[in-house]
Parts: sequence; structure tokens; C-alpha cells
Amino acid sequence: MTVLLDNIIFGLQPHGGISVYWAEILARAAREGYSWTDPYSPPGNESRASLKDISYNSPTFTFPPAIERYRAVNAKGSIIHSSYYRVPTDSKTPLITTVYDFTYERYRKGPALWLHHAQKMRAIQRSAKILCISESTARDVVHYGGKHLASRITVTHLAASPAFRPVENPITALSGKYPWIESISRNKKILLFVGARSSYKRFDLAVKATEAYPDSHLIILGGGAPSKQEQDVTQILASEQRISFVAAVPTTELPAWYSSAYALLYLSDYEGFGLPVLEASLCDCPVIAQNTSSIPEVYGEVDFLIGNDGAIGDIISRLKDLNLPSLRSQVTMSGRQRAMLFSWQKCSEQTFNIYNSI
Repeated sequence: MTVLLDNIIFGLQPHGGISVYWAEILARAAREGYSWTDPYSPPGNESRASLKDISYNSPTFTFPPAIERYRAVNAKGSIIHSSYYRVPTDSKTPLITTVYDFTYERYRKGPALWLHHAQKMRAIQRSAKILCISESTARDVVHYGGKHLASRITVTHLAASPAFRPVENPITALSGKYPWIESISRNKKILLFVGARSSYKRFDLAVKATEAYPDSHLIILGGGAPSKQEQDVTQILASEQRISFVAAVPTTELPAWYSSAYALLYLSDYEGFGLPVLEASLCDCPVIAQNTSSIPEVYGEVDFLIGNDGAIGDIISRLKDLNLPSLRSQVTMSGRQRAMLFSWQKCSEQTFNIYNSI
């Protein structure tokens, strides 16, 4: 059996959750002995037993990825599994599509929404099998695409790397590169905000909660330098020297950051999965998040989640709760146990079972 794995995502998003997911599938496909080819690699550059050189490197495309992403893939005689909503040129070629979320449908407008939604729906409706990264996303597929799709859906949860585990003396591990972390950790509780700061990620809530909890310092990891609007929103914290931006953070540093934190503020209104929740939990970092979309499915600590109205008072209440050693221990233990239920091995096995079922 030849499974053609379409690596378009590496040309569109060199980093991020989808790229992590796809790299894990590629690596395990090679180890399991699957025969696959990248449709836009140069001739003779088929996959080898080791995929270390794939990682997050962009593949070779006929056109720039911004155009290539919308082109159909010549995959006759194969099963095609696309990393980002592409379809085969031959209507008889079996297609497998992984669906991640419906962020565009919920938060974007105009041509960007129309084009993305049309491409996504074309792939979903054309697919023999649909892989969803959470039950929440599976419900969204049925909501936006129709009830007839339910029988084609398999949920393949994502996972965190085994590298995510508690780090001994995390401040010492970080202080060589970030010397300012030592004084912050001595005087304040570190609150983390990780990743993109789009409106639905509720960076505004994280800022307001930190303002209302004077014993804390908010550290933003990734997402680039703050915009003018974000600088305006964070003026109070900046004037009190209680906020720090780290524009880009290597993945290898994240376990130490999570281990150093009092809590992760992950206050999104919507997520397709929520990988930072697993990463933090495996590092014994409590997570404060809204009870919405995929979050209760991933975190499991429903009683500790806040209402989906994003009330600042609820966030502050959770932060104060974490001062109680017994409750903090319970939350971290439950979070870690829940996170350990998710594994890339399980995700890949479910995926390969789908390949074999066609």
C-alpha cells in the first residue's frame, strides 16, 4: 500500500501544533514501514527510513506554498492523506483529511473566510475518512458540514512530547539566557501566556487578571513582539514592571518555563485541541482555562475550569486557590495523570488503522 502524505503544512506553517502533529505522523510512518512519497519532492527523493531531515523543513513545491496550498495533488494509485485540506486530482483516489479546528469560521470574515471555508469543505466532503483532533472538532465538522459526515469521523487526539516533564531548578536552567528571571521569581508568582495573541486567545483577560493579582508577573512566550495595541493594553503592567515578552522561545526551553510558573493562563474562547494544556500539565504547572470547546476534553479538571464568560473574579479565585498546597498538589497530579492518557503512539496507531481500513 502506498500512502501519499502531502506535506504542504511545512510550507505554510514551519512551526506550530499542526506541524508538530504532521512531523510525528511522518516519523512513525517511516518506522512502521509504510511506503509514502512527498508529491512535490524532486524525483528520487522519496522518504528514507529516517526522517530527521524532514523536521520542519519546507518541502519543494512547483509553485510557492501560498498558491500550492489550493492545487489538487496528483496521487493516482495511492491513498492520499493531506496535512492541510488538499484533494487529489483523480476523483477515484481515496482521500483522508485531518481537521484541526474551525477558527476561521468563528472569527474571520470576508475573502479569507470564504476561501478557507470553501477549501476545507471541499476536502471534508470529498474524504472517505475524516480525522479530527478532538471530539469538539468532530462536533464542529458535523455542525458545519452535515450529519452525514458523522460515520466517516475518527477522533485522533494529539499528544505532547516526552520531553515535557518537570525540570529541577528551572530558574537556574533559564537564568543563563534570561538573567532577569531570578529577581522576578524571588518577588512574584510567574504567570505564563503561551503562543499567539489573536482576539479569541483572550490575551486581554490574562492582562486584566494579572493586574488584579498584584503578587504576580506575566511572562508571554512566543507570538512575536507586542503590537502597538498590545503595548497600550499592557501599559499598567509595564509601568509596574510586571510583564515580560519573550518573542520567540525554542521548544526545548518550554519545560523549564512551565516548571518555573505558578500557573499557565490559557483563556481561549475556542480551541481545536489545546496542546499547551498537555505540555504544562506534564510539567506540573496548573492550568487556568475556560470550560469551552476542547479544553475540558483535554484538561479533564472540569471543576477547576472557569466559566466561559471569562470573569476576572473567577480567574483570581483560581489563582488564590493554588496557594493552598493540598489543592495545588491535587490539581497538578490530576492534570499530569490526564495528560499521560494522550500519546503520539496512540494517535499514529489510530491513523494507520484508518489507512489499513481503506
